[in-house]
Amino acid sequence: MSVFGRPPGQQPSTAGSSNAGSSKASLRRKKDITYGIEFQFLVAVVRNGDEDPHPRDTRGFVRWQPGSDYGALQKTIVDIILNNVIRAARFRAWTYNGPPYPDWDLVRRMDLASQSVAAGLAYTQWVVVADEDSLWFPGQIDDSPYGWIGVKVKTNKRNTNRINHFDRVAHFCTGIQHALRIRTLPSSSLMIHVGEEFFDIMEYEMIPRSLRVFCTLWWFLESRIMALAHPSRHDHVRCRALRDFSVLAHTSNRELERITQESSMSEMNWASCWQDQMRSIMPRNRLSLREEAEVEFIWRVAEAKRLCQMLEVYTVEFVKMPVTGTREPQPILGRGSIGLQGICENAWPESPDRNNDGHTGTIEFRFMQGTCDPLLTAHWLAIVTRLFEISRSGSDYSIMALIFKCSRPHTKYSSIELLFDLGLFDQVQVFRDMQKDYAAEQQEANVVVPLVVPLAEENEGEGEGGEDGAEGSLGGEDEISGSSSIDTIMSTP
Repeated sequence: MSVFGRPPGQQPSTAGSSNAGSSKASLRRKKDITYGIEFQFLVAVVRNGDEDPHPRDTRGFVRWQPGSDYGALQKTIVDIILNNVIRAARFRAWTYNGPPYPDWDLVRRMDLASQSVAAGLAYTQWVVVADEDSLWFPGQIDDSPYGWIGVKVKTNKRNTNRINHFDRVAHFCTGIQHALRIRTLPSSSLMIHVGEEFFDIMEYEMIPRSLRVFCTLWWFLESRIMALAHPSRHDHVRCRALRDFSVLAHTSNRELERITQESSMSEMNWASCWQDQMRSIMPRNRLSLREEAEVEFIWRVAEAKRLCQMLEVYTVEFVKMPVTGTREPQPILGRGSIGLQGICENAWPESPDRNNDGHTGTIEFRFMQGTCDPLLTAHWLAIVTRLFEISRSGSDYSIMALIFKCSRPHTKYSSIELLFDLGLFDQVQVFRDMQKDYAAEQQEANVVVPLVVPLAEENEGEGEGGEDGAEGSLGGEDEISGSSSIDTIMSTP
């Protein structure tokens, strides 16, 4: 039985709550959990004049003229996905990487497909954009005869309380695999944004209890959850672990004590309410002094912005140089295994990515390897939504039990045991088999695929070919074929 199993009729514990009546009322008004998924994958391109490497493969690819404009090639691929995959499946989609959403002057300059859905409510549109970080020339991946161009597809906001909430996502996964020659790499990403149906930014700026509980849980469960992903994700620059690379983890004890005092809520508020709520989920005499200081900061900090900044990680960003046009690594502070940018405005004023700055009210899970497999995507979705749910309504004792198991010194508590304790029994065998495959893969070959390949010399002629250099022709069928039934796809809890 999982630690979250309860006898019928038993309610979650409200121990440590300053107002039990309001806690029960909040449970009755509990908001639905919503999510959005970002798929990152590569689309095959073949040089003009080269033969089709796999002539019997009926799936499409894109013809590429060496020396042609790279931006035009990207636009061609985005249009193919938007028109031949998304629109054929009758999804509302555009190419604008919002939020914030554009004004009408900008809308009028968009393509017709994007203009047709611009008047829809926020997050009702799917988004198709080029992945600026991924450009692979022929032979750079497993000696493949193809070149590869990166693309990101973002789903709309979906409600887990609807029975068929995953159907459209599964239809897209099967449709894109039947329509185009694509591939995903462990170094590419599957990102899932999880939040609530209605989002009040003022509420999150004050850091509600559920967010503090989640950050505390993630601080201790992170290594076990990340162990479920492909080993290449464990030290990936896009999803570095908070316990190893965050500002909070690298702050000295004396400096952390000073920051905690400066950013703390009032002593009266802390002593009368939040201190007891923190103690209600923390195992006694099991944490080191350092861990106690880190957890106390999470619970004492008054503003979400300060919490987000302390949970940034030291990483690198590949920035396009204005003179050479190549992408060079630059050290920055950014998002790690999770991203809290969607709940707090202006937390990262130096970040170049401004399309999700306190607008979504979501926690972004970034540690999963790239995939377009609908079943694997559904399993990952079940895990991250479960973590989000227990931070909202899990009993204090159950949360304490999880932290206790993960905080014991020299513990042998595994990620598979964690899935059992979370009640995710359908996922146990799936990830157990995946971990065996990962171990066999590492034994057979210790080959690490490069994380990002910057623009190379094959693109030095960028701009010479112009729009005519990127041919928008598909090498195979340009319609979705075999978008099969998804009755077997489980609806995640």
